[in-house]
Amino acid sequence: CVTENEVSNTSATATLVVHVSPEILFPIDDTFTYTVNESSTAIFECSSTGIPPPSILWTKNNEVLDEVTDSRVSLSQPSKPELFETDDGFVFVVNRTLNLANTVGSDTDNYTCLAFNGVDPNDTQSFELFVQVPPVVVPLASGKQVVGKEGQSAVLMFRVDNAAPPVELEGLRWIYSTGASPEDGMDITDLQNRTTLSMLSISEFPDQRYINLTVSNLQQGRFEGEDETDEGRYFLEATNPAGVDYDYIDVIIEGPPRIVSSPSDDVIIDGNPALFVCEAVAFPNHEVNWTFTSGSDGVEMMVIGTNASEDTEKYSIVRDRGEMFGSLTISDVQYEDRGTYKCTAYNTIGSVSASAVLTVHVTPVISSISNRTEVVISNATELQCLTSGFPIPNITWLMNGMELSLNGRIQKVDSITSRDIEVLSMLMFQSVVRTDTANYTCVATNMIEVTLTAESDVSLIVLERPDPPVNINVSTFGSRWVVLDWTPDYDGNRPIENYIIYWENLNTTTLNMTEERAEDLMQGTSSSSFMFNISSGILPFTNYSFTVSSCNDQGCSENGVPVSVMTLQDLPTEPQSCSVSTINSTA
Repeated sequence: CVTENEVSNTSATATLVVHVSPEILFPIDDTFTYTVNESSTAIFECSSTGIPPPSILWTKNNEVLDEVTDSRVSLSQPSKPELFETDDGFVFVVNRTLNLANTVGSDTDNYTCLAFNGVDPNDTQSFELFVQVPPVVVPLASGKQVVGKEGQSAVLMFRVDNAAPPVELEGLRWIYSTGASPEDGMDITDLQNRTTLSMLSISEFPDQRYINLTVSNLQQGRFEGEDETDEGRYFLEATNPAGVDYDYIDVIIEGPPRIVSSPSDDVIIDGNPALFVCEAVAFPNHEVNWTFTSGSDGVEMMVIGTNASEDTEKYSIVRDRGEMFGSLTISDVQYEDRGTYKCTAYNTIGSVSASAVLTVHVTPVISSISNRTEVVISNATELQCLTSGFPIPNITWLMNGMELSLNGRIQKVDSITSRDIEVLSMLMFQSVVRTDTANYTCVATNMIEVTLTAESDVSLIVLERPDPPVNINVSTFGSRWVVLDWTPDYDGNRPIENYIIYWENLNTTTLNMTEERAEDLMQGTSSSSFMFNISSGILPFTNYSFTVSSCNDQGCSENGVPVSVMTLQDLPTEPQSCSVSTINSTA
């Protein structure tokens, strides 16, 4: 203000401050709604102009937010006021940021920025925060288990909690699995011919959804086109923009047992154990009985069950509930154990059976064979060999270790006895000859896992008269005696008891003989020869022919090849009487 007159002038200055009420500036991106996922941080920025510089507070539901009341809240210090030019002049501008960490679903609300500087009116601006919360799947079944009966339906009830935004039908997926997780399971959401899906929301609990899955016509059979049974683990997978969660309910089907591993036909060599597995699954728990139908008489009998208090000497069964539960072991298998073994798994709902055939192969055994057989030559005889085994053994005969050639004179006849694994083999000789004397081996062979053989020996002795002695020789002689030496030949398989010595006077054809016991004879020129001194009736300077015949209890042999000798001359003997008689006058 300036005043003046003719004398002088003077001035004075006055300052006018115009107070401007606060005005919150719109966000640069015009965003008033923020969406964040649970556990993340929400950031709100607020700027306000005014004179004097305004103060800024953040409120929620008319309550001031600060670090003291909520540790998750952090507020930036008000920025230093800066001049901000407007159409009406310059004003101050102040900024303040709200950080809300570890957001949860309940943080979804309106947050208000309040600017004030003592000049009415104050200014406010609200920001909407939406916290997305992933769903929580809650199975509504005791122990996460539902028990259904075969042929009926099972309703699986779940609740989906806290999801923001709520889970819709499109965000639900059903998975069937026999494992512990859904990764390897089968999506059955659209399996409409077997399942029905429904969802219910309750107004009092807008963040909850009740989900029901109905599986109809429960079977211990199989889903179409799949190898899994209806019994198993059913997962509900719920998804919203914030995430995904899943949980499960196990479905157990009450029904008759189902055999998952049937007993298999088996072939066992006698003396070994046999094992039959009969693995079944069932709910309620099952028991197993085994019956046996004999392969010989067709009679069925009970042998053992899992509810038996103890095993028998022949049969034992696994009573511990596991993969081998109900398995049957037969110890020391014999041919009589052959037949059909049937396992029956049963519970209070029903029963199921499976059978297997046990074939018992019996190693060949020779139970008896003829004793040493002696037979007179030209007579008939037979050797018998009784064998057993299964498959029925093939019988062959060896002669002195070599395969016997059969012919019209020697034949083999095999017959099965009343005990159908026994074979009686008869080696029949129509008329034995000397060469039949030998050691005979009965060989029984059958094919099991490898070729198995049993052998037993018997001797056949053909009895006959001995052969004539050989090498008949006059070892020395005199005028009235001859020493004869010979060697016995084939004895006819009986001891030579006697020798008959023949000598013939070739001059007079007089035949003499003597029979001597073999044990009384002297040893000849060799250890195997005999010697006999013949003196009876031997005359000097006479031609004689000598031969010998061997005798055993079957008879005497032909005579051996004769040998001839002329005895030595002898001195004349003294006259026994001498007399003179007259013949005539001159003699």
